[in-house]
Amino acid sequence: MVPGFPSTLDTFPRGLLRILFVLVLTSPLLLLVAFMGNWVWPSLEELGPVLYFTVLQAFLSAAVSVFLGLLAGIGLLRLKARPFFHWLEFLVLWPNLVPVLMVILAVLNLVTSWMQFPFGLPAIVGIHSLLNLGLVAVALGRILPSRLGAVGELAYLEGCSAFRFWRVTLWPYFGRDLILLFILVFSFCFTSFAIPLVVGGMWGTTLEVLIFQKLRSARSWGEALPLALLQVGAIFALAAVLAGRAKRPLVEVSPWSPVLGGWLSPRGLWALGLLPTAIVLSGLMTGLPQGLRQWRGTPEIHGQVLPLMLGTLGVGVAVGGLVFLLLLWLAFLWPHRGLQLFLRGYSAPSTAVTGFALLVWGSLSDSMVMTKIVVGLVLIYFPSLYRWLGESVLSPLYGQWQVAYLLGASPGLIFRRVVLPQVAGGFRLISGLAAFWALGDFALSSLLAPREMTLAMLVYGLMGAYRLELATLLVWPLLLLGAPFLLWNYRVFSRVG
Repeated sequence: MVPGFPSTLDTFPRGLLRILFVLVLTSPLLLLVAFMGNWVWPSLEELGPVLYFTVLQAFLSAAVSVFLGLLAGIGLLRLKARPFFHWLEFLVLWPNLVPVLMVILAVLNLVTSWMQFPFGLPAIVGIHSLLNLGLVAVALGRILPSRLGAVGELAYLEGCSAFRFWRVTLWPYFGRDLILLFILVFSFCFTSFAIPLVVGGMWGTTLEVLIFQKLRSARSWGEALPLALLQVGAIFALAAVLAGRAKRPLVEVSPWSPVLGGWLSPRGLWALGLLPTAIVLSGLMTGLPQGLRQWRGTPEIHGQVLPLMLGTLGVGVAVGGLVFLLLLWLAFLWPHRGLQLFLRGYSAPSTAVTGFALLVWGSLSDSMVMTKIVVGLVLIYFPSLYRWLGESVLSPLYGQWQVAYLLGASPGLIFRRVVLPQVAGGFRLISGLAAFWALGDFALSSLLAPREMTLAMLVYGLMGAYRLELATLLVWPLLLLGAPFLLWNYRVFSRVG
């Protein structure tokens, strides 16, 4: 259920603030509409294969992620009652938390040390699966015990085999959850930009990459906006499906029985959830000795690293601060049914669209370019972060908000005394995750910046020049810069299900 907002408190200033909030989030599309005079649909011969490939890679990525994530989630049941379980969840989620640049570089580094890299569909599906397997595993690892309730205990006491139990109950009890997770991962992969851009190859053009290609030429900008609107509309429809399915009540088995977990979960299956983390860490360590030798042989890069690190840190801190302020702004306007439905269904414009919308606005000075990068990353990250974590921080407070309202408290007083003290910690952690992602951004930064201004852009340039070992060496400072953000965000996933 979407929380409502009493009409007696729906004043003109609050309504104006809501409209302004929506305009801020949708500003990239509004800027493009303002600057584009002619809308031209691309030819079906061009759009058809690209749309087919986009749907195909998103479908395969979601299918592989959900299948492997289901197995890993079942494996996590065996260890659910252990005291280190939350740390295990953190390790399983780790590839989904770090910037995607690190995952791409790790896979490139690891695969090319054994064979020629398979650019195209296999590479896109493989990296998408590595990113999302842990997310699905942790989600299902939390959903499964809640859905089982007393059914699992009764089946165990009645002598039912674990195989028969899963065969009979899996789809009736968890089918809808699997479908919703599939749609969620599908939407992530449908709008993915960095992965298809780097590993897609000649025939791996997705809708997002096609938008980027159209926007590279000013003569084709009229064709880019219909594609962007098509993409946003598709994701809005998928998000509406996710938001429109009412959640069933959960019956939590408390405490989770180690005997039940051992009965339902095959021994050692939990290790499947750690496989992506192991692959990424192995890839980031491969080639480090050669990277050190290349570092010593390229003194011209030495003087660039410290300024680029400072620029990277500045982008991360600014992105985190703006995301935190947007969350506070939203919390002040919360709850409101229309705004909630908008945020659940709205998907930020693609990285390419956001980048070129900001490119046509303002000057090319260093300060303006950095401002554009920060604003663009905030607009891209905020909708998905809110759906993933922010709503779960706010929604438990709705009952307290209702009580305070019935007792005569004003919206401002409710925000200051009830909402803010309880959401500030969670919002800081969410903004920290946004800051960490911003440290590794290269896609939007490369669109907006005329030269290398962050360490991630330097790493991306080295990847394009096939100097993977040196790029691997320089990605470790990014990880060290983001480690505090990553550790602070560990508590988010212990608190938010």
